Amino acid sequence: MVVIGLCCALLGQMAVVAQKPELVVQLGHSDVVMSVAFSPDGKTVITGSWDGTTSIWDAATGREIKWFKAVSDKVWGVSNGVYSVAISPDGKYFVTGSHDGEARIWDAATAKQVMSLELDDRYGSSDINSAAFSPDGVTVVTADADGRVIVWDTRSGKEVRRLKGHTDAVSSAAYSPDGKFIITASADETARIWDAATGEETIRLVGHESEVNCAVYSLDGRRILTGSDDDTARIWDAATGRQISRLEGDMSHVHSAAFSPDGARVVTAGHDGARIWGTETGEVIQPLVGHTDSVWSAVFAPDGETVLTGGQDRTARIWDAASGKEIVRFEGHASRLNIAVFSPDGRTIVTGGDDKTARIWDFAVGRQVRQLEGHSGHVNSLDVSPDGTRVVAAGRGFVKVWGAATGNEIASLEGRFGEVTSVAFSPDGMSIVTASYKSAAPGLRDPNEVAGVVIWNASTGKRVRSLEGHSGVVYSAAFSTDGKFVVTAGGDHTVRVWDATSSAEIGRLDGNIENGHFHSAAFSTDGKKVVATMDDWDVRIWDIATNEVTKYLLGHSGHVHWAVFAPDGKSVLSASWDGTARIWDAETDRDETLLNAHGDRVLSAVFSKDGKNILTASWDGTARIWNPVTGKEVCSLISFDDGSWAVVAPDGRYDASNEGDVKWLHWVVGNEVHDLSRFKDRYYEPGLLSMLMGFSDLPKARVSGGKK
Repeated sequence: MVVIGLCCALLGQMAVVAQKPELVVQLGHSDVVMSVAFSPDGKTVITGSWDGTTSIWDAATGREIKWFKAVSDKVWGVSNGVYSVAISPDGKYFVTGSHDGEARIWDAATAKQVMSLELDDRYGSSDINSAAFSPDGVTVVTADADGRVIVWDTRSGKEVRRLKGHTDAVSSAAYSPDGKFIITASADETARIWDAATGEETIRLVGHESEVNCAVYSLDGRRILTGSDDDTARIWDAATGRQISRLEGDMSHVHSAAFSPDGARVVTAGHDGARIWGTETGEVIQPLVGHTDSVWSAVFAPDGETVLTGGQDRTARIWDAASGKEIVRFEGHASRLNIAVFSPDGRTIVTGGDDKTARIWDFAVGRQVRQLEGHSGHVNSLDVSPDGTRVVAAGRGFVKVWGAATGNEIASLEGRFGEVTSVAFSPDGMSIVTASYKSAAPGLRDPNEVAGVVIWNASTGKRVRSLEGHSGVVYSAAFSTDGKFVVTAGGDHTVRVWDATSSAEIGRLDGNIENGHFHSAAFSTDGKKVVATMDDWDVRIWDIATNEVTKYLLGHSGHVHWAVFAPDGKSVLSASWDGTARIWDAETDRDETLLNAHGDRVLSAVFSKDGKNILTASWDGTARIWNPVTGKEVCSLISFDDGSWAVVAPDGRYDASNEGDVKWLHWVVGNEVHDLSRFKDRYYEPGLLSMLMGFSDLPKARVSGGKK
């Protein structure tokens, strides 16, 4: 028996080695967790998020197993939520419903899409608010924002029938445990029971005084639970439609509600959190306290001992149903990045994001070397002085100048700031230009708050002059390469060129109101052209002398947030909410190279000064370096919220602080989670960043250090 056990253990180890391990960076969701579900055995958790992604997690450890985009590229990154996730009864598949009007069936083991359930009629598609399997897994029922309830065949992907009757958006749809009925909830303030075989309405549940957001059966099929924006949850007799009880008090806008497997308890989720109730008493048994904002989804585990919730705070959590204590949290550990820039000499990069810090990475040293703290809000914009000695960081309420070598604050620009959207040094490093707007509501605004476009003395922090003319929010401001001009992009649908010395407006590009705001504008190296982006997903190249748009670069499927010329002026680089960056031929307007690896909006993209590398920053929490010739990712740089860092190459090699031992990296083989140490000897390479960026030919000694 000992020999058999040893052989089994060896075979298990061989099986792990046979499959290539995947290094997982625990980034989690970057937006609201809209829907959550347990696997039938309770071992895994699936979450769907407003960020357009779905994640599979290990329920015991909270570690992420798989992450993937679950919406169409046509709308991904716009209003892209995955509203619903549900697992098939046998646990082999799961279905998602999303904003793009499609429900999709996925293989639970591989996270590969198996089928798309897409409407093919003259009315088009609408948000899929809910999708659920029948008990036998043969059909899926979907509910959408146009009031349609559709039953689909999971074998063919074809529509079987429609359940017609609701007069407003349908929020949820679910089968009875025996599969004979379907219960739906609607914004028309009703829930309805339908014959699953015929599609006929059998019972209407009337009594809620606002939108009904959810409706589910108890496991024995005898009761129905609904939740509504009228701040109540209600229990109904499934056979007669009679209201049995009403759960209310200390509860606002019930988004989600579910029975425990034994039917003795109910969990609700809403604007003010999640609670467990007794179904007989109608009293709160256990509040689940921990989410920092609205809770959008809640379900019991198959054994009834725990509850899973998902919330506005971008986390999902498992709670002990008896004590109300949080057991496991599913979340990422890297904040959204808003900006990343190269230093002029190409030896360092600086990133800034929602964690109120800027981080400096040094290619020669091969790691994150400095953390600039003390900002009062998110870091929206950054720049490095031409000589590389200073970093300027800006966001809501601040513009600070830091010593790049020391990490010490050198100066703050004088004045009270609202939301600072853009900051940049002049080419000689003597001036700084900012774009900002008053962040408070009109009646609460500080009349002395700095707004608009202002040029400052970089040494003294004093205001030099204002560039006045925009009538709305200004989103970006940048100097020309000779420092003589400034280009700005605004919410008043204009791009403007200014004389930096006289403050005179010397050029103006007017956009159509229908196309939205201009978000960014940047000069070509020779100063003759400007590349600008708008809400309409297009990139425009503007000839300043002729005042004509000479090129429209079309191809992004989301708002284009940023665009710049390459140093040689031959290419344009753009960054979009669709999760990609693109390189375009500036002469032919051809989309040459797609940079596609980020898991959320890409908010900035820049070339290194020599044009040999590209740097992008995304809400997925990563900065990524790319080869502009091949379009291949060189590596990802991640700064975690505990001060640790990691460099990850696409082939699985990595470097990290604390001698390669950080909490937020782990391995997945198949669907099994392994500690980072499991394959450390094979994939850990100290000095990896230096090697990849050409600053070292040989591996360095292992580096240590966490917070810097």
